[in-house]
Amino acid sequence: MSQTWTGLLVNDPGDDQDYVYFEAETIQEAADQARAKFRHRGWAEVTISGDGEWLVVALDDDEAGGPQ
Repeated sequence: MSQTWTGLLVNDPGDDQDYVYFEAETIQEAADQARAKFRHRGWAEVTISGDGEWLVVALDDDEAGGPQ
């Protein structure tokens, strides 16, 4: 059964933040949606939460300070 997962998008160093919502059966499916929609669009990461779970997903290595 699908549920709504909340995502908090942030950039580095956290100057901008925005909430987004995903309809998915699992947190991993919500993470896949976040990657597909927001990867390399200026957001460093998204923290997805719901149903007592949370998961941080890197979206852009350059923004997140990862490999250059």
